[in-house]
Amino acid sequence: MINWSEVRRSFLPETTESIVPPELELPVFPQVVTEFVRRTEDPNCDLKVIAQSIEVDSKLTCELLRHVNSASIGRRHKATSAVQAITTLGIRRSKLFLLTAAVQNTVNTVKSRVIDLNEFWCINLERALFAREVAKRMGTDADIAYTGAMLQDFLLPALTNRFQQIYFEFMEGRSHESPELIHFERARFTCDHALAAGACTLQWSFPDELTCGILLHHLTDEELHEKGLYETAVSAIATSAWIPDSLNQIPKGIARLLEREKQDDRFNLLDIAEEVDKQFEELGSHVSMREPLLDRMDENMTRYLQQQIRGAVSVSREVGNYTLEEKIGEGAMGVVYKARHRMLKRPAAVKVVNKNIVDDKIIELFQHEVQMTSQLQHPNTIAIYDYGRTPDGLFYYAMEFLDGITLKELVKLYGPQPMGRVIQILIQVCGSLDEAHQMGVIHRDIKPENIMLTTRAGQHDFGKVLDFGLLQIYKQSDSLNVDENAPKQKGLCGTPMYLSPEAIDTPDNVDHRVDIYALGATAYYLLTGHTLYTGNSVVDICLQQVTKTPITPSKRLGQPIDADLEDLVMKCLNKKVEDRPESVRELAIALSGCQSARSWNSNDARNWWGMYLTHRTSGQLGVEPTATASEHSTPTLTLEFDSSVGESSRLGEKTHIPA
Repeated sequence: MINWSEVRRSFLPETTESIVPPELELPVFPQVVTEFVRRTEDPNCDLKVIAQSIEVDSKLTCELLRHVNSASIGRRHKATSAVQAITTLGIRRSKLFLLTAAVQNTVNTVKSRVIDLNEFWCINLERALFAREVAKRMGTDADIAYTGAMLQDFLLPALTNRFQQIYFEFMEGRSHESPELIHFERARFTCDHALAAGACTLQWSFPDELTCGILLHHLTDEELHEKGLYETAVSAIATSAWIPDSLNQIPKGIARLLEREKQDDRFNLLDIAEEVDKQFEELGSHVSMREPLLDRMDENMTRYLQQQIRGAVSVSREVGNYTLEEKIGEGAMGVVYKARHRMLKRPAAVKVVNKNIVDDKIIELFQHEVQMTSQLQHPNTIAIYDYGRTPDGLFYYAMEFLDGITLKELVKLYGPQPMGRVIQILIQVCGSLDEAHQMGVIHRDIKPENIMLTTRAGQHDFGKVLDFGLLQIYKQSDSLNVDENAPKQKGLCGTPMYLSPEAIDTPDNVDHRVDIYALGATAYYLLTGHTLYTGNSVVDICLQQVTKTPITPSKRLGQPIDADLEDLVMKCLNKKVEDRPESVRELAIALSGCQSARSWNSNDARNWWGMYLTHRTSGQLGVEPTATASEHSTPTLTLEFDSSVGESSRLGEKTHIPA
């Protein structure tokens, strides 16, 4: 039995004032419905008393009676009072219906130029019918599934009305490769419509199970399984969210639906769509002009398969001097391919930026950053080979191809790392950053995912710093060719788990010590297998970064860590910039003097890489980590807690909020 209050608290704190954007005026929820809900929760409350709380609102009473007396309920004799209606439906169904009706009435007072309300409620009703049908086939709560799907997006009219231009920007950049709406919203507000709606329903005393359905309707199947929610109504609500709508909130929604059908025998997409269309016909003529869901699903499936075919063909295309060989990564802004130079035959990694997502101003920014990064020559910094634009307008840049493992993958597969190994990795990263800082460039997104270990000329555990994509010029330098008119990245930039306090409070007034803080947070993760903080949202994590001192690595790990190394990591994590090491060069010198600095040598690295490559070849990565992999290894994978609300709205992802 799931404790929905605990699930809700794990994603949404009791105090929600800071979650909703302050500029947004929330709809005023009818007090009579709140009172009705409160009375229904009292097991000793008389039915007549419960009914009286709703009878003071004649409009809601009429809607309740109209619903009970409709053909879909099948009542022989018409109900003429709220008591009769509640008796027919039952208290629980009456409550869900009145909550839905009250939200609809409240939302309908909003005039949005982005969303047509008639179309909005039509698609929500379609999703509600879809979710109910999925819930029935799964044997879970069909009433909660229907209501949650009906209300999952109820804040979007108010949000699009208040932030009209921002949502128009999202709509203008839509494509199959576009980011999801919740990711787009988080980049603008540090929040999203699902989280804000969950905060509202909590304030309005909605049942926790319904609040969870609305709050978590953007979870993926993987996340639903991971959190033990796959066999619940939340799963049915999340599935209904994948149906394409006017905003195209989830560009790859059809892919998710097809994957669900492939993995779950109970889920037949076209059968469910046909049943939804049948139920729509039974509702009456006011929805007769809609395009049947079955037809739309068939059309979207065909289009998706065509896109897949085109994507497969693009692998062999030529981009500049490079021939793309295989896709090795994908993000919101583009796709990374393994490629080969046509004449030199040298392998490379080519990132192709999605032209449907970014405008010319962003391309100009990328171009400037590639030019800056190409001037960095340190061996521990990834090398940039080339950049350009194809005749059809694709912006790309080529960099050295690395075959290795990121620090995040390392910890996920093999757990906390030996102190000596951590020190050697950090010293290499300091070398890369020292050159950048000397040239007036700060990275701004140092994290385990952006540091890779590989082998180079017989040297194992060779570190490479990746992705200077958020770099910022913070001073003039004779050694760097700086264009004073070049575009600058402004606003909150980086990954919440590794953001320094000043990068959150004053993001446009930071210096190189934001990288030192992030490096300290990375060291903490390597030593303990955990990030500095855990939280339910980006806002929660950022608040902790500013106000909360992390527990020491040794306490977090539950095992001793050398005092000199631990003190140095905690010094990097000081809230005040002046209390951190003055430079990465100073930090590297201090690391070299630590007690365990020489406890990891070239033989250890060679042995570990031999083990790693054997496991990778046999497909047994992380199954049997050996003692050389970690002093604190366990037979199971060590995973970072980085969940947030929504599909992959994970806190380990990069966040950029323009000024």
